[in-house]
Amino acid sequence: KTVLYIILIYVFLKVFNIVLSYIIAFIFCNYKSAKSKKNISVSNKNYKKNKSDRIKSTIHRYINGYLRLSYRYTSEIDFHNIRNFIYKAIYRIKVEKNVVIYHGLNIRDTQNIEIGEGTIIGINSMLDGIGYLKIGRHVNISPNVNIWTGEHDVQSPTFAFKSGKVVIGDRVWISSNATILPGVTIGEGAVIASGAVVTKDVEPFTIVGGVPAKKIGIRNNDLTYKFIGKKIPLY
Repeated sequence: KTVLYIILIYVFLKVFNIVLSYIIAFIFCNYKSAKSKKNISVSNKNYKKNKSDRIKSTIHRYINGYLRLSYRYTSEIDFHNIRNFIYKAIYRIKVEKNVVIYHGLNIRDTQNIEIGEGTIIGINSMLDGIGYLKIGRHVNISPNVNIWTGEHDVQSPTFAFKSGKVVIGDRVWISSNATILPGVTIGEGAVIASGAVVTKDVEPFTIVGGVPAKKIGIRNNDLTYKFIGKKIPLY
């Protein structure tokens, strides 16, 4: 009986946490989507927190934890249509038609993310919306791609946080394990090679690679292909 009770308590807590995480996500994301989206620069000042500050900080950390818990559960749902519905209805991501999002998506500040028609996002990718992220149409984002719109300033004495909008043009191909850093615009039809770290703007129909990414080629500018939402089921 003791083992059964432990199992029942574990299942109850698991379900409770899942339900609570989605309730918090719905309230928080809808609240933030109603506010204006502006780039931020926050200084991590070292000051002595009073009791009220500590309570607020603890509440904020728990909200953040439950949000990320719900993101993880959503990314593991087997059915594409259900996942896309949650991304749109609860997290307020602007997802157009025929978008395919595979398992393992990691997301931040979801109400600041736009994904254009026919875009494909590979497994275990990271989309950070803190500084606003706009992805164009028929973009191919391969597995394990990281797109960041916020980062810490390495030269700041207080490790200040800053952000910058990232814009990805139509028919861009970002290959696996590439990283896009804040403030970057990637022009239409550009290709980012595997493992590249993009620190500055990329011209349209340019192929870049390396760390930091540099021009290594030119792509055909007569692109007409469209992704129409075909996907691998349950993946």
